[in-house]
Amino acid sequence: MYLDNRLRFPALKVLRLTISQHEVLIEQQLEIIRKCPALRELSWYITDFHSYPVSDICDLFKSYCPFVEHLNLSGGHLLEDRDLSLILDNCYKIKYFLVIPSRFGELASRSLVRHFEHLQGLDCKESALTSKMAQTIMTQCYNLIRFGGVTLEARDILGIMDGNTVGGDTMVHPYSQDWVCTKLCSLSIFICGLGAKPLEWHRKVFQQLGKLERLVLLMPGPGPAFNGQSSDGLDFRLVAGLGLLSNLKRLCLVNVRRLVMQVGEQDAKWMAEAWPKLKQVGGNLHYDSERHLEVIRILRVKEITVFPERFN
Repeated sequence: MYLDNRLRFPALKVLRLTISQHEVLIEQQLEIIRKCPALRELSWYITDFHSYPVSDICDLFKSYCPFVEHLNLSGGHLLEDRDLSLILDNCYKIKYFLVIPSRFGELASRSLVRHFEHLQGLDCKESALTSKMAQTIMTQCYNLIRFGGVTLEARDILGIMDGNTVGGDTMVHPYSQDWVCTKLCSLSIFICGLGAKPLEWHRKVFQQLGKLERLVLLMPGPGPAFNGQSSDGLDFRLVAGLGLLSNLKRLCLVNVRRLVMQVGEQDAKWMAEAWPKLKQVGGNLHYDSERHLEVIRILRVKEITVFPERFN
């Protein structure tokens, strides 16, 4: 591909590049980006045949495109944790950071911290992001609008330190922290560690979720790579604290795929009444196929569509 060196795009703020193996070379792609000094949003998809040029990307932000705030590097070979850390270190201010899949882990998490004040979107669902870091994000990122992670364990949400046990019906722990990301519209992360725990644990987690009044999309189950059905997630029943989500009036989609559910008729009726904008539910709402069909019929009356999984 021939690229005229005289070309400049001084006012271009959004650039999306999707290049396959036989089209534009990496260096030519870089040259295109370098000609966009006012760039705010860069989405760069490279197929599996190539690796992202990490050092060149870092140089881009230092020397050519210092105002990039929205960065999407999904595709290509997996970006290593240290590479993502370098990229974040060389960005002046990141508001949206999307890397699926990647090896986003401890190093990248440390580099992300200085962007917390501005962070509005983070999507690293297929990564090494830890539950503790996910909880830190939920408790420190006031401007967060969209968050996709891997797991968020109940112990971390409740502030229970390793080795500690909690008994009784009440649970107040000195290490618990409230979620502050009340602007959140989309949450996709496996809320887990609840399978053999008392219902009070579920209620405490629902209490945190209930603060996210702007939530439109909620996906609390395992990611697509998980094989089977997990009984380690949230219990979407009124007896377990579902009623604490009554403030989520904007909720349009709830996806409980890959979770073992036991939603009853009263629970389904409550969902239909409490969430007036709810239009879609993904997953099996009861592990028993007949009970699942009963729940579907209740939701259909309110024009709520259920997309079930195949029963074994």
